[in-house]
Amino acid sequence: MEELPEGKVVKLNHLLDFFKKTGQTNLNLFGEDISIFFWSYNVKTATLFVTPGVERIYGDSAENMMGPDLWLERVHPDHQDILTKLKRTFAAHEAFDFKFKVQRNDGEVVWVRMKGKPVFSAEGEPLQLNGFTMDISSEKKTEEDLRESVMKYQTLIDKSAHAVYIAQDGVLVFVNAQFEEMMGYSEKELIGMSYYELLDEESAEIALMRFLQSMHGKSVGTQELRLVRKDGSKIIAELRSASIEYKGAPAMMGTILDVTEKKLALASAEKLAFYDDLTGLPNRNHFYDEVSRYWNRPKGQPAKFALLFIDLDQLKRVNDAYGHHVGDAVIRDAGRELQKILEPAGFIARYGGDEFVALVECDSRREAEELAEEVIRRVPAALPNDLSVTPTVGMSFCPDHGKEVETLLKYADVAMYYSKRDENRKISHCTYSEELNDKTVMENRLVSDMQKALKNQEFRLMYQPKIDLKTREVTGAEALLRWHHPAYGFVSPLDFIPLAEKTGHIHRIGEWVLKQAMADIQSIGTPIMLNVNISSRQLLSDHFFVNLTALLDETGYPPERLNLEITESVVLYDIDRTMDVLEQLRKLGVCVSLDDFGTGYSSLSYLTKLAVDYLKIDRSFILDMEENESKALITKSIIDVAHSLKMKVVAEGIETAGQEKILRGMSCDFGQGYLFSRPLPLEDFKAHLKEVKPVS
Repeated sequence: MEELPEGKVVKLNHLLDFFKKTGQTNLNLFGEDISIFFWSYNVKTATLFVTPGVERIYGDSAENMMGPDLWLERVHPDHQDILTKLKRTFAAHEAFDFKFKVQRNDGEVVWVRMKGKPVFSAEGEPLQLNGFTMDISSEKKTEEDLRESVMKYQTLIDKSAHAVYIAQDGVLVFVNAQFEEMMGYSEKELIGMSYYELLDEESAEIALMRFLQSMHGKSVGTQELRLVRKDGSKIIAELRSASIEYKGAPAMMGTILDVTEKKLALASAEKLAFYDDLTGLPNRNHFYDEVSRYWNRPKGQPAKFALLFIDLDQLKRVNDAYGHHVGDAVIRDAGRELQKILEPAGFIARYGGDEFVALVECDSRREAEELAEEVIRRVPAALPNDLSVTPTVGMSFCPDHGKEVETLLKYADVAMYYSKRDENRKISHCTYSEELNDKTVMENRLVSDMQKALKNQEFRLMYQPKIDLKTREVTGAEALLRWHHPAYGFVSPLDFIPLAEKTGHIHRIGEWVLKQAMADIQSIGTPIMLNVNISSRQLLSDHFFVNLTALLDETGYPPERLNLEITESVVLYDIDRTMDVLEQLRKLGVCVSLDDFGTGYSSLSYLTKLAVDYLKIDRSFILDMEENESKALITKSIIDVAHSLKMKVVAEGIETAGQEKILRGMSCDFGQGYLFSRPLPLEDFKAHLKEVKPVS
């Protein structure tokens, strides 16, 4: 293409001058995309001049639109006032620009724009009305679509559960009604307010980082923030935001959803899932998670810890005697004290019921033992004194006893059981050993075999004489239960009686002992006192007194020659219930001995409340009383107090003549022990009676 000459611009003042100058006779300036026609109405001749294009708009030829008013007939019924408006502007000598709907000959409705201007003579007479009409249906549809979109968008914003805002330069320029309600401000207060005024300090920093990331085109996703309402309260909200252009300038648009209740519900659900509702301590699930985190800590940090399994003794007694609300209070108080003791050294959780577990990091076993001793000392002190609830603790150690939490828990539970089983509380805590595991296997076998031991006649009764220390004559016999197991041989009562109590077999076994012992002593033919040991479960069961009365009637055994022996721990299990039962026994004529006195928790003051006939001093006081002056003094005090309460005193475990002499000098009434006789089978006991004349 040749280089163009230097150009110039010529301005033509009139459209006709332009057409004449450029030689154009085709007035279709706008192409086929836009329908338009020009028109001119001569007022004097009532003639309407139109250009081509009228047919496209009105859908009819000009010849069919005869008469200057026919085009008005095409005006849509919605816009029939257009003629009135046209006359008004004509009379006012004003230009006009109207938009209205017309109905084509084929029934289609189109939007048109009619723009024109009247022409008057110098005298003010109307001459012409000139203008153009253009099809604006497409424009109107676009406007309508836009308006509909805006309405939908506005409705969406107004009805949305989300608060919506637009901010420019950190200042709010738009908020919806939900935003006002959420924050407690009016729209007037919010517009112009800094967005960051509504955030707490930490959230303001997060929001600023999001803004900077968004400005650099990075996706910011959903963010949790804390908003500060007008009243100062805080809510937790989820924010989604994006950069937009608003009114020609960059802006940040966001939606905010109040998730405070949702978060609280999740927190509550999490608490229920991982925390104990009663104590507020972590629960079993949380404990396992904590142990798992402990296992997965960085290498080079060896897992070396103690696992403590803690059980609250006598809690069932508290629930039965005082109600579960008191038992719950005991668990709460114990949990708080355990937390104080163990949390600084590790992790404490409630395992379930009356059991707690703790994971304690320690360099030596002695450290864990000291913590266990502190638990045993401090927890009872944090509870009401009259409840006598005490903890027992079993321990296992990682890695010595294993590296699996279930294994360690099992071993700690086994150790705790062996600590718990000592009714006299001589063992306060116990560490797992292989020996205990072997015992557990054996005990499981004993529990299983105990159900058939009575049927197979594996239980035997032995009788140990009770001696009058003044005359050295036999006044009675204590029935002692023995089990000859087909696999284990002789099984000590210390091994199977706690199992029988724990499993409930003690009731059937106890009934058998009473019935068999009565029959055995009656077979002797000599009226001596029969002493039988009774466990707490037997004595305090609902049917014990009724069954005992029925058994005495059935056998004809004299109640005054039956002496039931109970331990201090039985008394303390439920003091009120125990006092009621003992009083019933006294009315029945049955005697009661308080066995193993001095080894439990009771004080001498309890003796004044109990319907007890005999006090049996534990063998631990007798064993070294010849060398230990303190024990001798304590024994003398017990005897004196018992006598002042009209009780007889029996000393257990007398093995030397020196012990017998001291006790006789203290005015002790009766004695038992190897010095006089070992426990004997019935026939041997009968023979012994012939050698030593009994007191009738």
